Amino acid sequence: MAPVPVPVPVPVPPSPHAAPPPVTCPSPAAAAPRSNGGPASQGGPGAERWQRWGGTSSAGSASGAGSGMMPAGEPQPPAGSVGNLAALAELDEASLLHGLRERFLRQQVYVSAAGGRGGGPGRRGAGLTALPSRRQTDVGDILIALNPFQPLQLYGREVSEQYRCHSEGSLPPHIFAVADRAYHAMLGHRGARPQSQCIVISSREAVLPKCYLFVLEVEVLGVCDGRMTCNAAAVGVTAALQSGESGAGKTESTKLLLQHIMNLCKGNSQLEQQILQVNPLLEAFGNAQTVMNDNSSRFGKYIQLRFQNNTVRGAKLSEYLLEKSRVVQHDTGERNFHIFYYMFAGLSSEEKEMYGLLDPSLYRYISGQFGTEDVAQRWKQKYQEVCNALDMVGFQEQEQVDMQAILAGVLSLGNVTFEPPESNGSLKMSEASRGWLKAAASQFGVQEDELLKCLICTMSVTRGEQIQRFHTQQQAEDARDSIAKVAYGRVFGWIVSKINELLAENVDPEVELREIGILDIFGFENFAVNRFEQLCINLANEQLQHFFNHHIFQLEQAAYREEELSWESVTFNNNEPILNLLLAKPLGLLSLLDEQSAFPQATDKTFVDKLNSSFKGNLHFQPARGRVLGFSIIHYAGKVQYTADGFLEKNRDTLPANVRGLFINSITPLLSMLFTELTASVRLWEGCLE
Repeated sequence: MAPVPVPVPVPVPPSPHAAPPPVTCPSPAAAAPRSNGGPASQGGPGAERWQRWGGTSSAGSASGAGSGMMPAGEPQPPAGSVGNLAALAELDEASLLHGLRERFLRQQVYVSAAGGRGGGPGRRGAGLTALPSRRQTDVGDILIALNPFQPLQLYGREVSEQYRCHSEGSLPPHIFAVADRAYHAMLGHRGARPQSQCIVISSREAVLPKCYLFVLEVEVLGVCDGRMTCNAAAVGVTAALQSGESGAGKTESTKLLLQHIMNLCKGNSQLEQQILQVNPLLEAFGNAQTVMNDNSSRFGKYIQLRFQNNTVRGAKLSEYLLEKSRVVQHDTGERNFHIFYYMFAGLSSEEKEMYGLLDPSLYRYISGQFGTEDVAQRWKQKYQEVCNALDMVGFQEQEQVDMQAILAGVLSLGNVTFEPPESNGSLKMSEASRGWLKAAASQFGVQEDELLKCLICTMSVTRGEQIQRFHTQQQAEDARDSIAKVAYGRVFGWIVSKINELLAENVDPEVELREIGILDIFGFENFAVNRFEQLCINLANEQLQHFFNHHIFQLEQAAYREEELSWESVTFNNNEPILNLLLAKPLGLLSLLDEQSAFPQATDKTFVDKLNSSFKGNLHFQPARGRVLGFSIIHYAGKVQYTADGFLEKNRDTLPANVRGLFINSITPLLSMLFTELTASVRLWEGCLE
């Protein structure tokens, strides 16, 4: 029987500061708060996932099998084989799930799914266990990591030391083992030739439940300029692929990988400590609470660690597709980016007065939400950690002040509202908004009347004559939100650029550097309401799914045919038709969206009408029923219904023409610089994965 196509060795995200051993855990204690979405003892995704596996809402006891845990007739795995799923006599879905469930209830969160890594039998990963061994290829070892949604004692310094240069199979599976293999493979230890490494943390929801996280070591064809490629001429690179749905633990796993790699470098230099601060810093500005996850990454990032011999000499960070729309809109049960809440909790009364910040319940962009006293205390601690990270990485004090003033200006701007136009057609700002406009202008360092002009009208020059056109109420609100989004986006891009500047390697250009790259991509998403952002995120995951299929199944089996080996062919779902639907030119969904965005009179409805006519009969596309303005895509992970409201506006991502000139002349140095030096941004589908 062909095995389940599972990719990747990666762990799940408990606290990286938990106490040392043991490497495997005894029976579970009461569930502690988790970092990804609240305690398992409360309602919400943590409790739901725990109960799905047969535990109680308070984590309960774990006896291995339990009432409600195993459906009648489900096959039992052979004794002693639960820790290595590839050793099961029958590697089918039922056996695999039973083995994982057993270990989950024992809080043994790492499970091996492959044999040894030698040249003989047993080196196949679980995805291709049925295939014969070859000396020249290696699909690689798979580690399945189960998110326990509570801190476990698996990540202390003592445990990290155990996995330093450990021999294969001498210790239980662990995320540190993945980092250790990547580090030593980069250096060319253990009989391999030195080569750069890439660890991809993405999301796939296929056969297995969402609380899994996977990491797989495979051979890819190249990494070029920080972008994964399929260029046959590229140099061979070993990659570890990490996968899991939103909330599975990818962000925490990234930090654990960095933690162990820095420990392998001895972890004492200032540069290594600066690198460890990058993830917490980016989390504050790029992560937010969603209905699925309290610490969801709302952007993609690629971290390149550059080494000379065994010493890290620099780092480079690339960011992709920040969800800027979250600044101005988020659904019930969700929050804005963490940094806004951290500021309110962490700034002193004097600092809030300096930045012009009032009670958080007054601000529309954070929906008047704050938190309980305990939550506010945690946010206060997080704010201090952000300040420490900014200091450690090397941000100047004035830069930090300017940055927080801009963020305060974004919040104040969100409270500016407008009244319907009068009979003469001129739009007015509401009286209640005057104070907020004044505050925003002060925080941005611009003139109040000039900022108002950017909101309520557009200035143009025709044949030497200046023409003023007043906005409608909707256009003024769109202009306000566009300014807020672009200001936040430029701040985030500047943070990334500043990190790259401060962590750049300082070596002779002639010196050859090797690298370990970590690509952390948002998880596949299917919410009650799915918008343009979810389509972009799910497209990225479709690309990665295709990457997995191509390298793990297609290329591997093509090599078997070339070597005339006999094997039982492994079938898999090919998602190329879905990618063609989304990316084909000139008639793919994104091409049609760009086409409609170029027409001034086009609307979201005309866009949906165009899709319905273009994709009629396509098995992966379904028109919305009734009066719903939207459509559905049958993704590899399932059907997702998208609402089309705002698609064209978000794709255009336009900025009022006179805003750039206004901010260039700001007396706030950082804001002026952000609009003088345009931040480079690349769409995810055009950059990272194409």
